[in-house]
Amino acid sequence: MVEDRSLPEVDSAVGIDLGLSRFAVFSNGAKIDSPRFLQQAERRLKKA
Repeated sequence: MVEDRSLPEVDSAVGIDLGLSRFAVFSNGAKIDSPRFLQQAERRLKKA
């Protein structure tokens, strides 16, 4: 039996912008830097 479970109502919303210079910028001003693990792995692969 499937139970209908919905999320509670909220009064606010946050927009997320994914970009190149930063991984994500939120409409509330919070910023997340881009993960650099791919570039580090590429450098190690190039040396190998």
